[in-house]
Amino acid sequence: MAHGTSLLPREHGAYAELAFPLLTGLTMARPTVAGAAFALSAVAWFLAHEPLAVTMRMRGARVLAQSGDRARRRVLALAAVGASAGMLALAAAPPLARWATVIPLAAVALLVPAYVLRRHKTLWAEALVVLAFAGMVLPVSIAAGVEWRTGWIVTGVWFVSLMLGTIAVHALKLRHKHGRAVGSLPRLSPGLGGASAAVALGVAAKGIMPWPIALALVPPALLTTALGSVHIHPRHLKRVGWSLVAANTVTWICLLFL
Repeated sequence: MAHGTSLLPREHGAYAELAFPLLTGLTMARPTVAGAAFALSAVAWFLAHEPLAVTMRMRGARVLAQSGDRARRRVLALAAVGASAGMLALAAAPPLARWATVIPLAAVALLVPAYVLRRHKTLWAEALVVLAFAGMVLPVSIAAGVEWRTGWIVTGVWFVSLMLGTIAVHALKLRHKHGRAVGSLPRLSPGLGGASAAVALGVAAKGIMPWPIALALVPPALLTTALGSVHIHPRHLKRVGWSLVAANTVTWICLLFL
């Protein structure tokens, strides 16, 4: 990384993983100051990830020497924004919305050992990232007046949807690395997507689940099945990422009909 290189997070898929839950929470009801502040706080802490990684030497000693000072200033500025927005949100939010922050905060706390041990790229660590992002639906939506039960359901939808995409990408990388479906993940991912879609539609048909919820799960589930059924080179991960964004867009639209 040369001097002056962007300190924005490198994990491009993470932008969508955070944006869709926040967008859902903000659009399910009339936005409030508390909901917007929760969202701003989440974005600020997310943007602090890359400069923090630089200061922690996760990008190497050379990068630290070149961009360390700039990264430290960026971390301090974003931490100030994140903390200020978070305190404003907690002050303006109703009690249930404050309690709802426990989910994303607990996920972030559990992620700390993964970063310390440099295990943040593992599937279990990325599952915690997905939980933190999906969990932001709760405080943002409840602060806007969405019912607690509905907020939990939508959080579950985003966790399942984003987790299916994460599993599909991990399976794709494993399949390419070994030249074949090594381990259980590449073999399971197609069936996992298909089973998720079938269960969602079946439960909705019995009247147990609202149809918008079931239909919201179908696009990422079917895409996971498709991605697990064909051989895709990792150089095409950007196309895979845009496919996941398209599926998540349909998921978001379906959730607006709740």
